[in-house]
Amino acid sequence: MSEFSWPHPTHAEDQPYAKSILYIHVFHRGFEAGGLIGSLWGGYKLYKGRQTIKSISPEGREAVAGIAGKNAGVMRTIFYPTMARSSLIGAGVTMLLLTGRMWGAEEVEWQDRSWRLLENEGQVRHDLYADVGAGVGAVSGVVGVVGSKLSVSRMARELAGRAGLGAVVGFVGCEVVRGYRRFTSKDGEKV
Repeated sequence: MSEFSWPHPTHAEDQPYAKSILYIHVFHRGFEAGGLIGSLWGGYKLYKGRQTIKSISPEGREAVAGIAGKNAGVMRTIFYPTMARSSLIGAGVTMLLLTGRMWGAEEVEWQDRSWRLLENEGQVRHDLYADVGAGVGAVSGVVGVVGSKLSVSRMARELAGRAGLGAVVGFVGCEVVRGYRRFTSKDGEKV
């Protein structure tokens, strides 16, 4: 939402593309929320996977390390698919929830919500950080899968998983910057 300069008139009743703006915003937030849940669940699965490997005999550990390539294979087989699944499920669920919430709503309600989103500087900043993070994650995914012998579906899962992780990192970065600005501003001004 933040990279694209949506038309933003002075009055909410004049807001064009209201449904598109709201759906894109909700998709982004759902993708990010799913990524946050996926990072926690994926981290837990990584921990349990490493505990299982530690419980194997030393000869078995060497065989597993040889197959997976120490740490690289674990991220590809456990963490990124979990991130991809949860990010896409989060985006889909929030889109369905928005459709249900706005079912039968008049055009002016869509326009008002979209106009307020574009008016909110903090939300626009949050969108920018999360979108840049997702973009960097997706680019790292492309770089990571180029030349690999992964199937197309595994490549897509890794790309989506890295984009979800990037969106979460962007969100956290935005909150850190916002907290720093609030901390360093005079008299705790709202930033």
